[in-house]
Order: sequence, then C-alpha cells, then structure tokens
Amino acid sequence: MGVRKPAALHTGHHTKEELAIMEELIDARARAEWKRVTGLLADMDIVGDLDRFSLVAYANAWSLYVQATLELAEQGLTIETERGPVKNPLINTQNTFWEQLKAAAAKAGLSVDTRLKHAALKVKDETDEM
Repeated sequence: MGVRKPAALHTGHHTKEELAIMEELIDARARAEWKRVTGLLADMDIVGDLDRFSLVAYANAWSLYVQATLELAEQGLTIETERGPVKNPLINTQNTFWEQLKAAAAKAGLSVDTRLKHAALKVKDETDEM
C-alpha cells in the first residue's frame, strides 16, 4: 500500500465531507473506485447521505479484494509447506473481501436488484405524472 497524503497537504478545493471520506478510504485504488462509483450513482440520482458508509466499505473492500487477487496471482493457488503443497491462505482472504464487497455493494445500491427497483420506481413516477 502507498503512503497517504495528509489531508492538510491536499491542494484541491474539497469540502469537509470530501476530506473526511478521503481519510476513511484506505488507498488510491479505493479512492479511484469511490470516484467511479459515486459518479455512476450520481447519474442515477440515488445516492444519499446514508449511503456514504456503505460506499466507503465497498471501495475499501474492492481495493483489498484486488490486492489479494494480485498477490494470489503472483503466489499461485498452492504454497509449499513442510508437509507439502497446501491451498494458499490468500484464497480465503480473497473470498472474505469478495463477500464484504458484495454485501457493501448491495447496501450502497450497486446491485442489479437495486438498480432495477430504481428504474421501476422512475417509470412509475413518470407514468403518475402524466
């Protein structure tokens, strides 16, 4: 993991909320995922203040999942021990972060079900306005 830049050294104009979120995100990969996802959700107009924690959890889990996947790709699915080859423990780590990622994504409105519900509500609202 890279070193995080202290909030006091950020040169861009950020709100207090944006600075607080940057402190909660664990690395550049998590921050990039945060920006990508919040941009997509903003277009759908379904992001609320309460989604912040789920989106932070999602972005951090994404970063850790990618890191575990990259390390697993380098090490392989098995590792050598005194007793011979065994399943690489990174597989369990990767699966843990995947489960966290899925749970946070569902809570943050990133699941297909959530998007379909949003689309159905939008269509209903449009037909009610007619």
